[in-house]
Amino acid sequence: MLTLKTIHSNGDEAVYEATSFKHCAKRNVVDFVNSSGELCPIRITPQDVVYAMNSSGSTVGRYTYLQDVTI
Repeated sequence: MLTLKTIHSNGDEAVYEATSFKHCAKRNVVDFVNSSGELCPIRITPQDVVYAMNSSGSTVGRYTYLQDVTI
């Protein structure tokens, strides 16, 4: 299992359990599959941060808003 933690620019935080995830820089989105098998998006807006942690609690990814991405 993986854990995704979002910290929004307004100070709100959310934690999600995921079986897998994918960061799409071009769309500023982290898509993840929850424990029910549903695909769920996390939209990254300016000054938001999304952290991905593995089952040991180690951070394996940090994602922020990317402006004017040309991929």
